[in-house]
Amino acid sequence: MFFGGGDKVAIEIDPGQGPFYPGSPLNVSITLRSKKKVKVSEVRAVLLFHEQYRYKAVEEDDDGDRQTRVYTAHKDWEVHKDLLMGGETIPGGFEQTYQLDWKIPEDAQPPYSGKVIQAKWLIKVTLDRKLRKDINKEIELPIIVPPPGTHGGAGEYGHASHSDKADMQLWLPRVEWVEGETIEGKLKIYAHDNISCNHVRIELTRKEEVFRENGNVFTVTEFKERISGGVKLRSGETSEIPFSIAIPKKGCPTLDTPVGRVTWTLKGIMSRRLRKDFTVTQEIFVYNGSKA
Repeated sequence: MFFGGGDKVAIEIDPGQGPFYPGSPLNVSITLRSKKKVKVSEVRAVLLFHEQYRYKAVEEDDDGDRQTRVYTAHKDWEVHKDLLMGGETIPGGFEQTYQLDWKIPEDAQPPYSGKVIQAKWLIKVTLDRKLRKDINKEIELPIIVPPPGTHGGAGEYGHASHSDKADMQLWLPRVEWVEGETIEGKLKIYAHDNISCNHVRIELTRKEEVFRENGNVFTVTEFKERISGGVKLRSGETSEIPFSIAIPKKGCPTLDTPVGRVTWTLKGIMSRRLRKDFTVTQEIFVYNGSKA
């Protein structure tokens, strides 16, 4: 529930019970109260997905020097839009409630709170006033996008960097996860040559990418841990090393929109001093909640 509008107009937005999921019905109650007479061009209510992002642009100054600047912009994706009132004068003492029956899109993206990308779902009510500043009031919706169950279950995953010498695989119970869950997996090594390493570690990284202009990329290692000391294997031998990773709960799930994307990558590494590491990488899909 949200009130606003100053001393002239009060706007109350009640989205009903949450949280909401893709495909959920959304029964919205909007109440306008006016203490004084207010002229409006229209009053509209919108359900939208608001993305804010930082992007890089290369610019040339008067001397011909080129430099990269970072800008902040936003994009609003309107899903529902209803006209509550056309051009008229709202009289003093006015009060009216509007009931809107909307629906969260089946392909709704989750809210996101990152470094170069932020995203949220909003209900926004606007009193459009000609030649005067609009009155805008909004409320953020709690949207949960659960794992769809379409990316694969238990099995061996990953792309090995040196599969001719060491075919490395990540055994995972699944590749879809929810923030706050713990991944219990195994790193499997199949030696096709005599191999050795100083230590074995596992890493989990999150990458934000903005597509606009020269783009913008932010990558952070969310988890890093040695899971074994030195390993020596003869050709034909195998090794299986268990690991456990807690996925941080910080409002940064997998995201994919025309503005940008967020990917999570699991990586197993055989660290070799003065030689190229052997690695295996696999994208996992992280969601901000489970089904109710």
